[in-house]
Amino acid sequence: MSVSTISSVTSTTTTSATRPRGQVKEADRVLKIPRTCFRLVIIYISAAISVFLVRINVTFRDTMDFAREVMVEDPNNIVGWRVMDSRSQLFNKKNDNMIVFVHPGKTGGTTIGSMLQVLCTSRTKADSREYCLNEWNDRHNNHNTTTSKTLVYPESQLSRSTRAFWHVNGYYPNQATVQHDASQYLISLRHPVERVISWFYYMHPINCHTVHGIPTPRQNYTLIDKACTTQRRIQRQQKQKQNDNREERFYNQCFPTIQQFAMAFHHKTTNTISQNCQQLAHETLQGYGGPNGMAGHLWANYSFYKSRMKPQTPILVVRTDQLWQDLQHIEQRLGGTGDVFAHQLELQQQQQSSSNNNNTTDYHKDPLSSEGYAALCCAMVNTEMKSHRELLQAATNLDAQQKQDTMQQVYQKCHPTLTSWSDLKRFCSSKKAPAAPQAQQQQ
Repeated sequence: MSVSTISSVTSTTTTSATRPRGQVKEADRVLKIPRTCFRLVIIYISAAISVFLVRINVTFRDTMDFAREVMVEDPNNIVGWRVMDSRSQLFNKKNDNMIVFVHPGKTGGTTIGSMLQVLCTSRTKADSREYCLNEWNDRHNNHNTTTSKTLVYPESQLSRSTRAFWHVNGYYPNQATVQHDASQYLISLRHPVERVISWFYYMHPINCHTVHGIPTPRQNYTLIDKACTTQRRIQRQQKQKQNDNREERFYNQCFPTIQQFAMAFHHKTTNTISQNCQQLAHETLQGYGGPNGMAGHLWANYSFYKSRMKPQTPILVVRTDQLWQDLQHIEQRLGGTGDVFAHQLELQQQQQSSSNNNNTTDYHKDPLSSEGYAALCCAMVNTEMKSHRELLQAATNLDAQQKQDTMQQVYQKCHPTLTSWSDLKRFCSSKKAPAAPQAQQQQ
């Protein structure tokens, strides 16, 4: 150590030793003040956070108690349902038994949705939500005319477990929950050709439903009558002479009937249908225009949903022609009785056997020949027919015999001689249906 360093240390030590004791204590006290203030601030913040959390907990309990009381007194109360639904979304997002309802258009999904409460409580339009809840309550009330008593069915286990749904490009509560957080998918399936036929007349302007000249949806909780939307678009296209007159060309110029549309895919009609109409047919069947176009339901097809579902997630299938039976069986698998679905099946059978049974949809429909039906089957054999088959085979609620019987019906509707998937493939290969024009392939 150098001489200068030793001198500096000695000087400092001497200064501290010779400083008065009172000055040393004062200096120590001044240094302790910031530490004390810091500790007080930490204590204050901790206390404030604790009080805040306690208040949040009390408020949440009070809110949920209020919601339960409201629903016990009045099950139709929308506020109560929405509060409970909000709680469900907070705590059931990662639930081990959160079912997501997947609704491909024109497969009976609206009927299924009328049994799932989340499809009502999630509606943002008050009158639509109220109509939907009324429909839900009607389906859960069994009035016995003999005894004048009404049996009220409780909410099903399926409805309680279904907390999210997906239709076209609409997701509730959000896309991430639907595609990543599902523990099971519930999907409605219908023969692909039947789905196309239903779509064709659902959008057809001839089926625009009006009351006193005002377009009015046939179902109270349906927001829009799509046939009237098509009619308005055609009128606007004709009036303004728009270049993009797809609806007007499709329904007025090319395909007024489903038979004409189906025959655009028949191998014998290549020279009898104009290339423009043939191209329009192929574009439409593939959903040209996206989710908001005329063919939105065909755009969001089975392949669309299948490719976007979370991989390795169990699938529950509801077949449109066995709708109430499949729902009853699924409900029993979830631990419920299935009585409410059995009641709906009984009502359906009564309506079918009644001589006064009226078609509630009242759609205008033209017949489709067996040739036209087969042509549509073959037009979709490598797309929709294939995806329909794969979704059905993946169903966890159907046994092997049920799957085989359903596919047999699918094949035989395409042609009575078909009994297997390989038969259908060979049949369609032999027909050599016309390929899509080059312009469609580029699109």
